[in-house]
Amino acid sequence: MAELVSWIELNQLTHAQAAERLGVKTQRIGEIFKRNPRNFTIDFLVDMLLRAGKQVHIWGCPEEIAGEISASPGCKLSDLMAEMSHGVPRVEG
Repeated sequence: MAELVSWIELNQLTHAQAAERLGVKTQRIGEIFKRNPRNFTIDFLVDMLLRAGKQVHIWGCPEEIAGEISASPGCKLSDLMAEMSHGVPRVEG
């Protein structure tokens, strides 16, 4: 969310302009500025980052990210999501 806010501010976009470029409703841009993660799914945020021209790198369990079931403990999507809330994803662009 912080990266999207930075992108919007850097490009001096109004909420309406940002919404148009990202393919979302204007109210969603306002929610991004509030930085409430409960209002967004990871895939929605990644999609918006990609539309903003950013590269998103996620480290975790490749088997589970690819949709395969992993037998190794500690390699669960829920673990990855918990790690992501602590800043594991890196956004570039």
